Amino acid sequence: MTTCSFSMAGGDYERAGSASRSLKELLKTVGVDPVAVRRVMVAAYEAEMNVVIHAHRGTLQATVDGRDVVVDVSDEGPGIPDIALAMKEGYSTAPPKARELGFGAGLGLPNIRKHSDEFSIESTVGKGTRVRFRVRIGALDAREHAFTSMHLHGELCRRCMQCIQVCPTQALRVHRGAPSVLTHLCIECTSCIQTCPAGALSMEVPDRVPSPSPSTVLVLPPAFLFQFGADLAPEAILAALGALGFADVRLLSGWDASLQDAVRDWARQRPTAGPVISSVCPAVINLVETRFPSLLSELAPWVTPVEAVVRDLGTTDVVMAVCPAQRTSLLAAGVPDTHLVSPQMLREAVRPHAQRGASAPGAPLAGPGTEHDPGTLRVEGLRSVIDILEDLENGQLQDLQVLELYACSHGCFGSGMMKAGSAALAAHRWQSMGRQASSGAHAFRREQPYSPRSGVRLDPDMGKAMKKLARIEELLRGLPGRDCGQCGAPTCRAF
Repeated sequence: MTTCSFSMAGGDYERAGSASRSLKELLKTVGVDPVAVRRVMVAAYEAEMNVVIHAHRGTLQATVDGRDVVVDVSDEGPGIPDIALAMKEGYSTAPPKARELGFGAGLGLPNIRKHSDEFSIESTVGKGTRVRFRVRIGALDAREHAFTSMHLHGELCRRCMQCIQVCPTQALRVHRGAPSVLTHLCIECTSCIQTCPAGALSMEVPDRVPSPSPSTVLVLPPAFLFQFGADLAPEAILAALGALGFADVRLLSGWDASLQDAVRDWARQRPTAGPVISSVCPAVINLVETRFPSLLSELAPWVTPVEAVVRDLGTTDVVMAVCPAQRTSLLAAGVPDTHLVSPQMLREAVRPHAQRGASAPGAPLAGPGTEHDPGTLRVEGLRSVIDILEDLENGQLQDLQVLELYACSHGCFGSGMMKAGSAALAAHRWQSMGRQASSGAHAFRREQPYSPRSGVRLDPDMGKAMKKLARIEELLRGLPGRDCGQCGAPTCRAF
């Protein structure tokens, strides 16, 4: 059995939600199944917000065993004069400040009851309120993930510790003067690659550009065409790629657009409320499977654009991977490692052939030019993506249809593998070029369902995980708690 307790202050909207988030992380650590985690999270968040909005102060206490999570939230405040009225959806006594911040819709207590297996409420006017709920739980059925496309150059590491601070899943450690990756936590984004000043972290790729045959097609993201400065137009880069021997160059944007249309159509026909998470970014999919497994049912059941390329063209052509997550997806789809190329390798191969003023044969290059959809929210950068996923896990964002989430700022334009130029400027130039037809690109449904990864779970056995968690808490009391990173781990708890 594991217990925890968190204090809350009335009117503290800056820290609102911190207690329920801490409880959620505890449940994930001991291996509670994702559906139960989300039910507890929604109910606990609503109970916490009721304290912040209406009371002077309060306490959230939780008890976790192998069968149930029991949460008890008590507050000191005005109390509830009419509990039956307060339980009706839409009834609210929230003050103007709470309403201005988007709270106080009158769904708090009904939502707690809806997501609980047992629910009770007691209130005394002038003294306070006590809400108690129970959620039945099961153990997480997760798969192990032991492969990563990250490549480590230990001899280059300067022990600056910047990588361990930016990793969104705490997957990096620096020990004995070199970085290491915990593969079960790594989502294969480029956060650490982009941050490392010494180049000690990169993507595993062949050390040369594959030699094309007369029929070989090269597929690459539009971002690559803007890696050479303003004096070399994208058409000139396409011409240089032709000079390398590729029969044709296809842009990934066609598959991006096809996926976007498919996901939006599916979201409109979906019977359940709430937004769908687009499968456009494999690193975001990895993040959901690792850190937000309760949201797996919200992921659109389509393969990523790079996987759709393989479905359309087969495995004999050459594809550029702009992050380790893309490379791993392509390898899993059957593309041989010898048919993959990195931006760095291709950039060096193109430079000698790129000529100012050169143009590619055929129609002028065109950008995506997609129309704005008010039901779609595009979010870029892992910090912002994590914030949105937290909101979604809390039961918010019901007014949206689709979430297009990208691990990198400006999408693939901001990948850590794209070293040249400004990502913002390159993305702007591409967006300004007009609409691009899909050129026969298609979206494909997934054949295998998404599945949670072991992630932050301490042990496959929930009882053992609880014992390990208790031992961690005991050890933490003897550590400084400064989270300075000098031990090679991002926090004292991670250490």
